[in-house]
This record gives sequence, structure tokens and C-alpha cells, in this order.
Amino acid sequence: MDELDLNVTADHMRRVFGMLTGYVLLPDSNHGYTDEFTELDLAERVCTLAAGRILWHLLAADAARHGAYDGTLEGTLAESRRSADADFAILPGALHLAQSLDASLTLTSTSVIDASLVAEIASDTTRTLGALAYFLRGASIVLHATATERSTSVEELLAAIGHGLAEA
Repeated sequence: MDELDLNVTADHMRRVFGMLTGYVLLPDSNHGYTDEFTELDLAERVCTLAAGRILWHLLAADAARHGAYDGTLEGTLAESRRSADADFAILPGALHLAQSLDASLTLTSTSVIDASLVAEIASDTTRTLGALAYFLRGASIVLHATATERSTSVEELLAAIGHGLAEA
């Protein structure tokens, strides 16, 4: 398996935002995102995972800008990571994969995924779905923090973000 060059597009961001919306509004239902995700080819799965991580970090930046946690991106990401790590501790394979992908994307500035990580994503759909859920959980945590800081509802934030993505 070779390394993979990422090309995360607005379509990937829209896909993962739709998954996040379902995850947040109806957390006991997967809204078909598991089926949708598993039907994607490997490159699309990797780009969707990367889009989930990017969305989490963008939402964390917005949360920090509005004063969530300590008001810094680093602090907001650290707090949301701690919570997501605790939530996913019972799924060590998914947690490891998500953490590895998060670290890889940090080191490479989201352009290339190492061959061993691509092979790991290709080899285990269950862990890969768990990693996607981890990124959705991180995004959900910071989305709720932003709603609290802005004194608005999560639904209103999702609507505003969705409107922005529709125009992109």
C-alpha cells in the first residue's frame, strides 16, 4: 500500500457535516452514515476521515474564538481530545487509529497520509468507522461549547454552518 495524497474537497466537508448533523441531532441513530462510509473507496474514506478531523479543528477554532475552555485553539482541542479519548477508551483500536490519523495530519499539514496508516484504514472497517465517530465526537463537543458561549442552540449553529457549506 502506498502513501496517499489527500485532496479534501468541499464535497467531503459537506458529507462529513451531514454525518455530524445526524450524530448531534439524533445520537442514537447512525442515519446511514455507516453504510455510506463503508461503500466509499479507500481514497474517499481517507478523505472523509480527514474532513472529519478538519471540521473538528475548524469548529474548535470557532469555539476558542468565542471563549470556550481557555479561549485558545490548543486548549480547546486538548479539552475536546480528553473528552473524546475518554468516550472512546472502550474502543482502543478505533481510538488508536483516530489518534494516529490526527497526529499524521498535524505533521503533514493534511497533504499526505503514510502508507502504513493507509493500510490500517484499508484493513479494518470497524476501527475506521470508530475513528470517524471519534472525529464526529470531537466536533460535537466543541460545537456544544460554541453554542454555550454564544448563548444559542446547537440546531441554530448547525443551520448556519450548513448554509455556509451549501454556498461553498
